[in-house]
Amino acid sequence: MPQRPFETLLRHAPIGIYLVDADFTIREVNPAALQLFGISVGDVIGRDVGEVLHELWNSDYADEIVGIFRRTLATGEPYSCTERGEFRADRGAVEYYEWRVDRIPLPDRRDGLVCYFRDISAQVRARLTIAESERQLREADARKDEFLALLAHELRNPLAPIRTGLELIRLSGDAPDTVRRVRGMIERQVTLMVRLIDDLLDVSRITSGKIVLQRRPTALAELVQTAVEAQRSAIEDAGIALAIQLPPHPCVVDVDPARVVQIVSNILHNASKFTPTGGHIDLSVAVERDAGSRVGRAAIRIRDTGVGIPATLLGRVFDLFTQGDASASSERAQGGLGIGLALARRLAEMHGGDIAATSDGPGRGSEFIVRLPLSKAAPEADRPSMMTAPRVRSRAVIIDDNRDAATTMSMFVEELGGSAVAAHDGASGLAAIESFQPDIVFMDIGMPGLDGYEVCRRIRQMPSQRHVVLVAVTGWGQAQDKRRALEAGFDAHLTKPVDPDAVAQLLAGAAV
Repeated sequence: MPQRPFETLLRHAPIGIYLVDADFTIREVNPAALQLFGISVGDVIGRDVGEVLHELWNSDYADEIVGIFRRTLATGEPYSCTERGEFRADRGAVEYYEWRVDRIPLPDRRDGLVCYFRDISAQVRARLTIAESERQLREADARKDEFLALLAHELRNPLAPIRTGLELIRLSGDAPDTVRRVRGMIERQVTLMVRLIDDLLDVSRITSGKIVLQRRPTALAELVQTAVEAQRSAIEDAGIALAIQLPPHPCVVDVDPARVVQIVSNILHNASKFTPTGGHIDLSVAVERDAGSRVGRAAIRIRDTGVGIPATLLGRVFDLFTQGDASASSERAQGGLGIGLALARRLAEMHGGDIAATSDGPGRGSEFIVRLPLSKAAPEADRPSMMTAPRVRSRAVIIDDNRDAATTMSMFVEELGGSAVAAHDGASGLAAIESFQPDIVFMDIGMPGLDGYEVCRRIRQMPSQRHVVLVAVTGWGQAQDKRRALEAGFDAHLTKPVDPDAVAQLLAGAAV
């Protein structure tokens, strides 16, 4: 090939090219190669190729390339590599190249080598990123399937004794003794189901930023005691000893009381699940102050003698849907959806606090520490608790397309002393209101035909029902759902399953 066309090709080629003579001295190098290598012409022309490669890459890689050059020069057999990644120390990153080496005759009538190469780092990194994304999607899909299986398991667990208990009542002919024995069990299992669903909804609300804390200065000891009482029965039934140590002086925190109770209760619930019979749970509250600062924090420590946390799991224990495997360590321990601790961490962080977990390993127990900022204000007086209403004489219309829900609500109203009529769609509900003239209406929202919002609007247009109390009873319980119900004309909003005390209070307030 004539010299001028060869030089033109070498200069304008879009890939890196360099020539090496029989003595392994670099004879020519094009601009693309210089740019890819990040070196100048003066740094390579006339130098030994092995020496240059050693400066750019590690010794083993450089020696491997020199060996390839020697074999190609000796045998004439071309060498090609479609992808090779090596660490560039001068750039602090792995770079990927596609390259080829051929033996060619040089102008001095001796054979030499030509090496063609191009940087494919961007393409390889894009492919690796896509592969990693696919791996994460597969993992997320597997976790979703596992979560759905766990959800079905956790829902069936309380449903099984409820169904069996109802069958026992039927077989006994509604014998009072059987009803009395089964009722407590059903109440406990329904409480478990409500807790599970509430945790799921709370995680969703926190993730979407829809939880608003109702903060007020509160004595932490009272919140801890409330959380303990919520879990005491389960802890005692499991045969676990519980010790509580509270500070001698009042410890006031500026928090949403219900949410802090939820945090402590979730950790206690987790400790009771993973601590075998005969174990211990120690709960203590102390004040921690940073050196040289008047700002302090309250530290709630919950230590158990349970199955412990493996080192591989400790860093992920607060991740959503992470469960420990306690089957080998405790016959009593059970899995779960992995929601409680994730929810506790997010709620603690919303308060400006944090939560941490430590463990010496499997079989050696674990400790959870919740830290919350202290408040300088005095605790507010306790708000009056919701008490069950006295016997009522309200007239109520229940509108719900779920016949069992409408029937049981009607029975509850009558049991409290009121009177009730049930309807199962919007049209018949409006007719029942006209004929029965109720004081209060409990109405489902998601009914076929006329939904609850439309029925509410129509009732508000009826002159005879101007003063009736309208209550939305629905499974939709987020803030925007409550706001929409009030905007539609409802006086109150209850989320299913409704709190019986709340129903009783509404009935008492609506009585003429």
